Amino acid sequence: MQATFRAATWNLKRLSSEDANFEARLRSIGAFVNQVLKRPDILAIQELRGPAVPNELHVPADPCPEESIATFDRLRESLGYPLENCCLGRAGNIGIRVALLSNLPLRRAGQQADVRIFEKIPLESLIQHPRVHVDSDDQRLCVDEELSFHLSRSGHSPAPARFLWPKFSRPPLFASFQLSSGSPVNVICLHLKSKKARLDFDELLPSRRRRQSSSDPDEIARGSVRSLVARAQEAVAARVLVTQLLRERPGEAMLVLGDLNDDLEAETTRIIEGGSPLLSRDNLVTQENPLRLFNLTRLVNPEQRWTYLHRNRRAQFDHIFANWELAQSLARSDPTDLRGDIQIFNSYLEDSEGFLPFSDHAPVLAAFDIH
Repeated sequence: MQATFRAATWNLKRLSSEDANFEARLRSIGAFVNQVLKRPDILAIQELRGPAVPNELHVPADPCPEESIATFDRLRESLGYPLENCCLGRAGNIGIRVALLSNLPLRRAGQQADVRIFEKIPLESLIQHPRVHVDSDDQRLCVDEELSFHLSRSGHSPAPARFLWPKFSRPPLFASFQLSSGSPVNVICLHLKSKKARLDFDELLPSRRRRQSSSDPDEIARGSVRSLVARAQEAVAARVLVTQLLRERPGEAMLVLGDLNDDLEAETTRIIEGGSPLLSRDNLVTQENPLRLFNLTRLVNPEQRWTYLHRNRRAQFDHIFANWELAQSLARSDPTDLRGDIQIFNSYLEDSEGFLPFSDHAPVLAAFDIH
Protein backbone atom coordinates (compact mmCIF):
# COMPACT_ATOMS: atom_id res chain seq x y z
CA MET A 1 0.00 0.00 0.00
CA GLN A 2 1.35 3.43 -0.96
CA ALA A 3 1.31 6.42 1.39
CA THR A 4 2.09 9.96 0.30
CA PHE A 5 2.91 12.75 2.71
CA ARG A 6 4.53 16.19 2.63
CA ALA A 7 6.71 17.76 5.32
CA ALA A 8 7.90 21.35 5.72
CA THR A 9 10.12 23.34 8.09
CA TRP A 10 9.84 27.06 8.77
CA ASN A 11 11.47 29.51 11.20
CA LEU A 12 8.80 32.13 11.99
CA LYS A 13 11.16 34.68 13.58
CA ARG A 14 10.03 35.04 17.19
CA LEU A 15 6.33 34.72 16.53
CA SER A 16 4.61 35.99 19.66
CA SER A 17 1.03 36.65 20.69
CA GLU A 18 2.30 39.79 22.42
CA ASP A 19 3.44 41.44 19.16
CA ALA A 20 1.38 44.39 17.94
CA ASN A 21 1.07 42.91 14.42
CA PHE A 22 0.53 39.32 15.62
CA GLU A 23 -2.91 38.83 14.08
CA ALA A 24 -1.81 40.28 10.74
CA ARG A 25 1.22 37.97 10.69
CA LEU A 26 -1.01 34.98 11.48
CA ARG A 27 -3.37 35.77 8.61
CA SER A 28 -0.46 36.02 6.20
CA ILE A 29 1.20 32.84 7.50
CA GLY A 30 -2.09 30.95 7.21
CA ALA A 31 -2.61 32.15 3.64
CA PHE A 32 0.95 31.17 2.68
CA VAL A 33 0.71 27.68 4.19
CA ASN A 34 -2.59 27.05 2.41
CA GLN A 35 -1.96 28.72 -0.96
CA VAL A 36 1.76 28.13 -1.49
CA LEU A 37 2.80 25.19 0.69
CA LYS A 38 -0.55 23.45 -0.04
CA ARG A 39 -1.19 22.26 3.52
CA PRO A 40 1.75 20.01 4.42
CA ASP A 41 0.99 16.93 6.53
CA ILE A 42 3.88 17.68 8.91
CA LEU A 43 4.93 21.24 9.72
CA ALA A 44 8.03 21.85 11.85
CA ILE A 45 8.15 25.36 13.33
CA GLN A 46 11.00 27.21 15.03
CA GLU A 47 10.97 30.40 17.12
CA LEU A 48 7.64 30.51 18.93
CA ARG A 49 7.43 32.89 21.86
CA GLY A 50 4.68 33.79 24.28
CA PRO A 51 3.35 33.51 27.83
CA ALA A 52 2.81 29.98 29.15
CA VAL A 53 -0.86 29.02 29.47
CA PRO A 54 -2.51 25.68 30.29
CA ASN A 55 -4.63 24.31 27.47
CA GLU A 56 -6.41 20.97 27.22
CA LEU A 57 -6.04 20.98 23.43
CA HIS A 58 -2.43 19.86 23.86
CA VAL A 59 -3.44 16.63 25.60
CA PRO A 60 -2.32 13.97 24.89
CA ALA A 61 0.00 15.11 22.10
CA ASP A 62 1.94 17.55 24.25
CA PRO A 63 3.56 15.70 27.17
CA CYS A 64 3.79 18.96 29.14
CA PRO A 65 0.56 20.90 28.56
CA GLU A 66 1.56 23.43 31.21
CA GLU A 67 4.37 24.47 28.84
CA SER A 68 1.99 25.33 25.99
CA ILE A 69 1.68 28.93 24.85
CA ALA A 70 -1.02 31.18 23.44
CA THR A 71 1.05 31.74 20.32
CA PHE A 72 0.88 28.03 19.50
CA ASP A 73 -2.91 27.85 19.84
CA ARG A 74 -3.51 30.84 17.58
CA LEU A 75 -0.99 29.64 15.00
CA ARG A 76 -2.74 26.30 14.69
CA GLU A 77 -6.14 27.99 14.37
CA SER A 78 -4.86 30.36 11.69
CA LEU A 79 -3.70 27.53 9.43
CA GLY A 80 -7.32 26.55 8.84
CA TYR A 81 -7.01 22.81 8.25
CA PRO A 82 -7.12 19.83 10.62
CA LEU A 83 -3.84 19.62 12.54
CA GLU A 84 -5.10 17.51 15.39
CA ASN A 85 -1.77 16.10 16.55
CA CYS A 86 0.49 18.91 17.62
CA CYS A 87 3.49 18.87 19.92
CA LEU A 88 5.10 21.86 21.56
CA GLY A 89 8.72 21.96 22.71
CA ARG A 90 10.04 23.64 25.84
CA ALA A 91 11.49 27.12 25.92
CA GLY A 92 15.26 27.36 25.66
CA ASN A 93 17.53 29.82 27.41
CA ILE A 94 16.21 32.78 25.39
CA GLY A 95 12.54 31.84 25.58
CA ILE A 96 11.91 30.43 22.10
CA ARG A 97 10.56 26.97 21.28
CA VAL A 98 10.08 24.54 18.43
CA ALA A 99 6.84 22.77 17.53
CA LEU A 100 5.47 20.02 15.32
CA LEU A 101 1.98 20.24 13.80
CA SER A 102 0.48 17.36 11.85
CA ASN A 103 -2.74 15.87 10.51
CA LEU A 104 -1.21 12.39 10.88
CA PRO A 105 -2.05 10.31 13.96
CA LEU A 106 0.59 10.05 16.64
CA ARG A 107 1.89 6.62 17.51
CA ARG A 108 1.46 5.61 21.11
CA ALA A 109 3.76 3.94 23.59
CA GLY A 110 1.28 2.35 25.99
CA GLN A 111 -1.04 5.11 27.18
CA GLN A 112 1.32 7.91 26.14
CA ALA A 113 1.86 9.57 22.78
CA ASP A 114 5.29 8.74 21.34
CA VAL A 115 6.67 12.24 21.90
CA ARG A 116 9.94 13.30 23.55
CA ILE A 117 11.62 16.59 24.38
CA PHE A 118 15.41 16.48 24.68
CA GLU A 119 16.72 19.16 27.04
CA LYS A 120 20.05 17.81 28.28
CA ILE A 121 23.09 17.16 26.11
CA PRO A 122 23.57 13.34 26.08
CA LEU A 123 26.55 12.08 28.06
CA GLU A 124 27.90 10.22 25.01
CA SER A 125 28.13 13.46 23.02
CA LEU A 126 29.88 15.72 25.56
CA ILE A 127 33.02 17.36 24.22
CA GLN A 128 34.93 17.25 27.49
CA HIS A 129 37.73 19.46 28.71
CA PRO A 130 40.75 17.52 30.06
CA ARG A 131 40.28 19.17 33.44
CA VAL A 132 36.52 18.72 33.58
CA HIS A 133 35.05 15.28 34.19
CA VAL A 134 31.52 13.95 34.24
CA ASP A 135 29.71 12.84 37.38
CA SER A 136 26.89 10.96 35.67
CA ASP A 137 25.34 9.85 38.97
CA ASP A 138 25.02 13.42 40.20
CA GLN A 139 24.27 14.78 36.70
CA ARG A 140 27.01 17.36 37.10
CA LEU A 141 30.30 18.37 35.56
CA CYS A 142 33.21 18.49 38.00
CA VAL A 143 36.53 20.35 37.83
CA ASP A 144 39.91 19.34 39.21
CA GLU A 145 41.48 21.11 42.21
CA GLU A 146 43.84 23.31 40.17
CA LEU A 147 41.07 24.65 37.94
CA SER A 148 38.89 25.17 41.00
CA PHE A 149 41.72 27.22 42.55
CA HIS A 150 42.00 29.44 39.43
CA LEU A 151 38.25 29.94 39.37
CA SER A 152 38.39 31.03 42.98
CA ARG A 153 41.16 33.55 42.24
CA SER A 154 39.19 34.94 39.28
CA GLY A 155 36.31 35.94 41.48
CA HIS A 156 34.29 32.75 41.90
CA SER A 157 34.10 32.48 45.67
CA PRO A 158 33.61 29.98 47.04
CA ALA A 159 35.14 27.99 44.19
CA PRO A 160 32.46 25.74 42.65
CA ALA A 161 33.25 22.06 42.43
CA ARG A 162 30.27 21.06 40.28
CA PHE A 163 28.40 22.74 37.46
CA LEU A 164 24.99 22.11 35.98
CA TRP A 165 24.74 19.61 33.15
CA PRO A 166 24.81 21.40 29.75
CA LYS A 167 21.50 21.75 27.88
CA PHE A 168 20.36 22.53 24.36
CA SER A 169 19.75 26.23 23.79
CA ARG A 170 16.49 25.22 22.05
CA PRO A 171 15.50 21.69 23.10
CA PRO A 172 14.85 19.35 20.12
CA LEU A 173 11.40 17.82 19.79
CA PHE A 174 10.71 14.24 18.65
CA ALA A 175 7.38 12.73 17.60
CA SER A 176 6.43 9.52 15.84
CA PHE A 177 3.50 9.61 13.42
CA GLN A 178 1.65 6.91 11.49
CA LEU A 179 0.86 7.07 7.78
CA SER A 180 -2.36 5.83 6.20
CA SER A 181 -0.52 2.68 5.13
CA GLY A 182 0.30 1.96 8.77
CA SER A 183 3.99 2.75 8.24
CA PRO A 184 5.64 4.89 10.92
CA VAL A 185 7.54 8.11 10.27
CA ASN A 186 9.74 9.46 13.06
CA VAL A 187 10.36 13.22 13.11
CA ILE A 188 12.87 15.43 14.95
CA CYS A 189 12.58 19.23 14.87
CA LEU A 190 15.93 21.00 15.48
CA HIS A 191 16.97 24.59 16.10
CA LEU A 192 20.68 24.89 16.86
CA LYS A 193 22.52 27.75 18.55
CA SER A 194 22.72 30.92 16.47
CA LYS A 195 25.90 32.57 15.17
CA LYS A 196 25.42 35.52 17.50
CA ALA A 197 28.56 35.99 19.62
CA ARG A 198 28.38 34.95 23.26
CA LEU A 199 29.89 37.96 25.02
CA ASP A 200 31.24 38.20 28.56
CA PHE A 201 30.44 34.53 29.01
CA ASP A 202 31.94 31.98 31.39
CA GLU A 203 31.71 28.48 29.91
CA LEU A 204 31.55 26.91 33.36
CA LEU A 205 29.15 29.39 34.91
CA PRO A 206 26.70 30.59 32.22
CA SER A 207 24.83 32.69 34.77
CA ARG A 208 27.75 35.14 34.70
CA ARG A 209 26.88 36.22 31.16
CA ARG A 210 26.10 39.94 31.17
CA ARG A 211 26.48 42.07 28.03
CA GLN A 212 24.63 41.49 24.75
CA SER A 213 26.78 43.69 22.50
CA SER A 214 30.34 44.96 22.20
CA SER A 215 32.51 47.07 19.92
CA ASP A 216 35.72 45.29 21.01
CA PRO A 217 36.83 43.10 18.05
CA ASP A 218 38.80 40.80 20.34
CA GLU A 219 35.80 40.21 22.58
CA ILE A 220 33.59 39.66 19.53
CA ALA A 221 36.10 37.13 18.21
CA ARG A 222 36.12 35.18 21.47
CA GLY A 223 32.32 35.32 21.66
CA SER A 224 31.98 34.05 18.09
CA VAL A 225 34.16 31.06 18.90
CA ARG A 226 32.03 30.30 21.97
CA SER A 227 28.93 30.30 19.77
CA LEU A 228 30.62 28.04 17.21
CA VAL A 229 31.67 25.57 19.90
CA ALA A 230 28.18 25.59 21.44
CA ARG A 231 26.56 24.98 18.04
CA ALA A 232 29.03 22.17 17.29
CA GLN A 233 28.29 20.57 20.67
CA GLU A 234 24.56 20.70 19.94
CA ALA A 235 25.15 19.19 16.48
CA VAL A 236 27.09 16.29 18.01
CA ALA A 237 24.37 15.82 20.63
CA ALA A 238 21.64 15.83 17.96
CA ARG A 239 23.62 13.29 15.93
CA VAL A 240 23.91 11.01 18.99
CA LEU A 241 20.14 11.26 19.57
CA VAL A 242 19.44 10.47 15.90
CA THR A 243 21.73 7.43 16.01
CA GLN A 244 20.07 6.17 19.19
CA LEU A 245 16.60 6.51 17.64
CA LEU A 246 17.65 4.83 14.40
CA ARG A 247 19.03 1.90 16.37
CA GLU A 248 15.89 1.69 18.51
CA ARG A 249 13.67 1.69 15.41
CA PRO A 250 15.49 -0.20 12.62
CA GLY A 251 13.90 0.01 9.20
CA GLU A 252 11.58 2.90 10.14
CA ALA A 253 11.51 6.22 8.29
CA MET A 254 13.36 9.09 10.02
CA LEU A 255 12.96 12.78 9.17
CA VAL A 256 15.14 15.49 10.77
CA LEU A 257 14.32 19.06 9.86
CA GLY A 258 14.79 22.59 11.13
CA ASP A 259 17.09 25.60 11.40
CA LEU A 260 20.75 24.61 11.94
CA ASN A 261 22.07 28.18 11.72
CA ASP A 262 24.76 26.85 9.37
CA ASP A 263 24.98 26.27 5.63
CA LEU A 264 25.10 23.15 3.53
CA GLU A 265 28.85 22.54 3.72
CA ALA A 266 29.37 23.56 7.35
CA GLU A 267 30.93 20.98 9.62
CA THR A 268 27.91 21.07 11.93
CA THR A 269 25.62 20.18 9.02
CA ARG A 270 27.88 17.27 8.05
CA ILE A 271 27.84 16.10 11.66
CA ILE A 272 24.05 15.79 11.45
CA GLU A 273 24.40 13.88 8.17
CA GLY A 274 26.82 11.49 9.86
CA GLY A 275 29.90 12.17 7.73
CA SER A 276 30.76 13.31 4.23
CA PRO A 277 27.60 13.84 2.18
CA LEU A 278 26.39 10.84 0.19
CA LEU A 279 23.75 12.76 -1.73
CA SER A 280 24.08 15.34 -4.48
CA ARG A 281 22.23 16.35 -7.64
CA ASP A 282 24.39 13.88 -9.58
CA ASN A 283 24.69 11.21 -6.89
CA LEU A 284 21.31 9.98 -5.76
CA VAL A 285 20.64 7.56 -2.91
CA THR A 286 21.59 4.13 -4.25
CA GLN A 287 23.07 2.28 -1.28
CA GLU A 288 21.54 1.46 2.06
CA ASN A 289 23.30 2.97 5.08
CA PRO A 290 21.07 2.52 8.13
CA LEU A 291 22.62 5.17 10.38
CA ARG A 292 23.33 7.95 7.88
CA LEU A 293 21.11 10.90 7.04
CA PHE A 294 20.80 12.48 3.62
CA ASN A 295 20.38 16.25 3.31
CA LEU A 296 17.63 16.51 0.71
CA THR A 297 18.27 20.21 0.07
CA ARG A 298 21.41 19.15 -1.81
CA LEU A 299 19.03 18.23 -4.64
CA VAL A 300 17.83 21.84 -5.08
CA ASN A 301 19.34 23.87 -7.92
CA PRO A 302 22.36 25.78 -6.51
CA GLU A 303 20.96 29.20 -7.46
CA GLN A 304 17.79 28.40 -5.50
CA ARG A 305 19.58 26.86 -2.53
CA TRP A 306 19.15 29.59 0.10
CA THR A 307 16.64 30.01 2.93
CA TYR A 308 17.72 33.11 4.83
CA LEU A 309 17.93 36.78 3.85
CA HIS A 310 19.38 39.43 6.16
CA ARG A 311 20.68 42.80 4.98
CA ASN A 312 20.77 41.48 1.41
CA ARG A 313 22.88 38.50 2.47
CA ARG A 314 21.67 35.05 1.41
CA ALA A 315 22.44 31.86 3.31
CA GLN A 316 21.02 28.39 3.76
CA PHE A 317 20.26 27.69 7.41
CA ASP A 318 17.16 25.52 7.02
CA HIS A 319 17.45 21.84 6.07
CA ILE A 320 15.51 18.60 5.66
CA PHE A 321 17.34 15.30 6.30
CA ALA A 322 16.02 11.79 5.72
CA ASN A 323 17.40 8.36 6.47
CA TRP A 324 17.89 5.83 3.68
CA GLU A 325 14.42 4.28 4.03
CA LEU A 326 12.80 7.69 3.55
CA ALA A 327 15.25 9.35 1.13
CA GLN A 328 14.67 6.68 -1.49
CA SER A 329 10.93 7.47 -1.29
CA LEU A 330 11.27 11.14 -2.26
CA ALA A 331 8.30 11.84 -4.53
CA ARG A 332 8.74 12.84 -8.18
CA SER A 333 5.97 14.88 -9.79
CA ASP A 334 8.05 14.68 -12.98
CA PRO A 335 9.13 11.04 -13.55
CA THR A 336 12.06 12.22 -15.70
CA ASP A 337 13.43 14.40 -12.88
CA LEU A 338 15.35 12.10 -10.56
CA ARG A 339 15.96 14.88 -8.05
CA GLY A 340 12.49 14.50 -6.57
CA ASP A 341 10.12 17.00 -4.99
CA ILE A 342 12.15 19.18 -2.62
CA GLN A 343 11.46 22.91 -2.75
CA ILE A 344 12.65 26.10 -1.07
CA PHE A 345 10.09 28.93 -1.17
CA ASN A 346 12.47 31.87 -0.94
CA SER A 347 11.10 34.23 -3.60
CA TYR A 348 8.78 35.95 -1.12
CA LEU A 349 11.82 37.07 0.93
CA GLU A 350 12.83 39.41 -1.91
CA ASP A 351 9.32 40.08 -3.21
CA SER A 352 6.53 39.61 -0.67
CA GLU A 353 4.16 38.55 -3.50
CA GLY A 354 1.21 40.07 -1.65
CA PHE A 355 2.03 38.42 1.68
CA LEU A 356 2.93 40.42 4.76
CA PRO A 357 6.65 39.91 5.49
CA PHE A 358 6.58 37.58 8.50
CA SER A 359 10.04 36.01 8.68
CA ASP A 360 13.60 36.30 7.39
CA HIS A 361 13.61 32.54 6.70
CA ALA A 362 12.04 30.66 3.79
CA PRO A 363 10.11 27.44 4.29
CA VAL A 364 11.50 24.18 2.87
CA LEU A 365 9.15 21.38 1.77
CA ALA A 366 9.66 17.76 0.68
CA ALA A 367 7.13 15.23 -0.63
CA PHE A 368 7.41 11.46 -0.18
CA ASP A 369 5.76 8.36 -1.64
CA ILE A 370 6.27 5.33 0.62
CA HIS A 371 5.44 1.96 -0.91
